[in-house]
Amino acid sequence: MAQFQPNQPNGQHKCEHCGAIYDVRWHQAPMRDHDSANCGCCGKAMANWNATRYPTFDLVGECPDDKDVKFL
Repeated sequence: MAQFQPNQPNGQHKCEHCGAIYDVRWHQAPMRDHDSANCGCCGKAMANWNATRYPTFDLVGECPDDKDVKFL
């Protein structure tokens, strides 16, 4: 699972399990948020965090290997 740091810039992330590509955007919360994100293609954990700044993931294109988007 990727280790995301709250000071990382917006960018792209590749699921290390299936290769799906995501746009990553960072948001600021007024309170600490403890959560995680799972891949929409394979359902595996991509990231977790416990901070006031957190990432959101938007799938770019389609799932690799003709997988259906099952988990979004």
